Amino acid sequence: MTLYTKRIILSVAMFFLFFNDAAKAQENAKIIRVSAPFLSTLFQRNEDTKEASILNGIGALCQMKFDYSLAPFGRHVEIFLSDDRLDAVSSVLLPAQVKGFWTKPYIGYQNGFIYLEKEGFNPRHYDDLRDKRVIAFVGAEAYLPGLKDNIKKFDQYSEVANQYSHVQLLFADRIDVVIAEKYITLMNAMKLSSDVERHNQRMSTLRFLPFYETNPGHMVFKDQGLQQRFDACLDKPEAKAFIKETEDMFNQDYPNYVVPHALSNGGKP
Repeated sequence: MTLYTKRIILSVAMFFLFFNDAAKAQENAKIIRVSAPFLSTLFQRNEDTKEASILNGIGALCQMKFDYSLAPFGRHVEIFLSDDRLDAVSSVLLPAQVKGFWTKPYIGYQNGFIYLEKEGFNPRHYDDLRDKRVIAFVGAEAYLPGLKDNIKKFDQYSEVANQYSHVQLLFADRIDVVIAEKYITLMNAMKLSSDVERHNQRMSTLRFLPFYETNPGHMVFKDQGLQQRFDACLDKPEAKAFIKETEDMFNQDYPNYVVPHALSNGGKP
């Protein structure tokens, strides 16, 4: 049984532990059509992932049942705005300007430096990436503070949409650093190590430096009543406890993944 499968089983168990009564009420729940991004740890077809688990748990408390329509990140917002059949969009980050009624944050995304720990290389700042091969998600140069001004220091820099390939290149020693989101990269690394046995040892040296500020994720609804209903459920102690348990679940197998380090400087050069 893979770690990913174990997480799905544990997620389901947690759901019924916290929301047994709410789960029964789901039979009469309102169907909410949600535009969501097709990304590892956020949403995957036919798989229970971190963000879907959190939203489904909150939805159970609100008697909402989310029906996800998946699209590439960013494009999922455009589809929400243009498709009248959709009620909400998930995974919306500031400073995006999305028309509708914004919920309180229900999840946090954190970008940083992902690398394989080795003697003499433990980056803590942009200067530590001098002459290194760096890959990032599409749009990182414009989005992340200080990155654009420091790219000239790198040996090479590219932005690639397929974030699974980021980990493939890192594990194959074809790049030195990935600049991306913490859990997206971890889940991709776990999947790669389970698919390719020789990469198992790489997982023990995989490190994440929380170089940038955490960016809160929001839902945006077209109907204010649904937004208020979602926020009311989000404020319940049961929802807060469930979110914490879900977050902790993704930390337990790789306690050394996140480097204990004060947030560098918000990405300033």
